[in-house]
Amino acid sequence: MPEIKGSQQASALNTSVMAVAEANYGRMDEALKYVTFISSELDKEQPGALPELFDSPDYMYFQDFTTRAMVMQAWSSYGVEWPVIYHFAGSPGHPPR
Repeated sequence: MPEIKGSQQASALNTSVMAVAEANYGRMDEALKYVTFISSELDKEQPGALPELFDSPDYMYFQDFTTRAMVMQAWSSYGVEWPVIYHFAGSPGHPPR
């Protein structure tokens, strides 16, 4: 049986899902921690764009273009936009928690 080798890359998508999940369950302080972390990455690689992967043991910013992840992914902003607009500020018909 071949050995399974994992990776220590930190994805923005997983962090975004956690931010939304915490807000969905009314755990606003926890959601805010994820939102704050994600938004702290806005100026790391491309100003105003959230990266696909965060700086982590198996992935570093500013790699050669042939080995790096995308500098902007729509799902990266999901973890900031959805909790802030839907849960913190409230959307039409849904008051903030």
